[in-house]
Amino acid sequence: MSSNTIAEPITFFEDKVISIKYHPDSNCIENTWNGFANSDTYRANMNKILEAFKKHKADSIMGDVVNMKVVSVADQKWTNEVWQPEILKAGFKRNAIVVSGDIFNKITVEKIVNSTDNNAGVEYKYFSQREKAFAWLRGE
Repeated sequence: MSSNTIAEPITFFEDKVISIKYHPDSNCIENTWNGFANSDTYRANMNKILEAFKKHKADSIMGDVVNMKVVSVADQKWTNEVWQPEILKAGFKRNAIVVSGDIFNKITVEKIVNSTDNNAGVEYKYFSQREKAFAWLRGE
């Protein structure tokens, strides 16, 4: 598929901490984090990702966490024990993660991914560029 035929994403939700969009061409939910989210905001936004995933019957997520700040241990645990089982039930298959060069950012993301039970059959891949993440999700 050439870049000229890629469908425009559909914005689901945006605030100062996150942008959530659906990409029809890759059947994925894009979530772009910006800065620190306290526990309530983090969990509410994770639930918005889940809501978008279910609404659009997506099978993949592209998480751009380049500008995301550290997620608390309690929120990491909540993600794995509460949120992850729900998104798995909704058909979650692939996760493209765009990470920054910040070591704390990488450690946080990897800790969440590695805490999932044998990754629960989800294929995870890390990228340094958004374009490459989307290309992988589109099967290019």
